[in-house]
Amino acid sequence: MKKIIYLITLILTFYSCSKSCPDYQSKTYNYLLSDSTKAQIPFKGKDTLTYISNKGDTAFLFGTEKFNYIDSKKIDRSGSPDCPQIDNYNYEVVIVIYNGNNPNLFSVFYKLTVDNWNDEKTIFNINYEPEFKTSSSFFNNTLSYITPINIGSQIINGRTVDRKDGTASFVYNKTYGILQIKMNDSLTYNLNK
Repeated sequence: MKKIIYLITLILTFYSCSKSCPDYQSKTYNYLLSDSTKAQIPFKGKDTLTYISNKGDTAFLFGTEKFNYIDSKKIDRSGSPDCPQIDNYNYEVVIVIYNGNNPNLFSVFYKLTVDNWNDEKTIFNINYEPEFKTSSSFFNNTLSYITPINIGSQIINGRTVDRKDGTASFVYNKTYGILQIKMNDSLTYNLNK
């Protein structure tokens, strides 16, 4: 008898749980990069970057291509496995990769993305070492371009960005890209235009 009562209670519990889930219309949210953030990468993607070091060697970096795509995540808004409410979150990503064969400076990687569903992030990576990552507004603020760099016969101002561990830094200008890369205290590369 106890087993029958237990079985009926269990069936009624399952039945009531299945009926208590409200109808849910899935929503889609699109987060696209602003035009000012996309303009942070002034390269076409197939061009060549040339950097000359303070020691006289040259690093040629060849663009593989500029990738622009939409990344997607599905998130259950209900927090309940019994009554899921799945929404779709799409966010834009732009990536440009430059590779060369100089052992001191062989890669520059740019990534722009929407993070935390609204914050635009810019990520730089040089030689596949730890990333420089910050809000895109940090790079878009041209009023903070106060570091002068000699590029050919021209002085161009940029913004200095230090890696958190202090091992490297670079100077960035959204019109020209990375103007200068300080690999360490004795080795610095300047963009050659």
